[in-house]
Amino acid sequence: MIFKMKGCVLVITGGGKDLFPLGRLGSVGDVGNTVLFLASDESAFTTFTEFVIDGGATAR
Repeated sequence: MIFKMKGCVLVITGGGKDLFPLGRLGSVGDVGNTVLFLASDESAFTTFTEFVIDGGATAR
């Protein structure tokens, strides 16, 4: 497994891509978008919810 930076995203090459369902690690933007949602009025009806931001890794 080889990790390389491509812009702000860490890209996985080699044999490790199957460890991550989306084929990459999460970026700052992936987490940031969830934080922005929770800070916005769009989440006004959201209560007592756990947000798992792992690209589907725990759903396997």
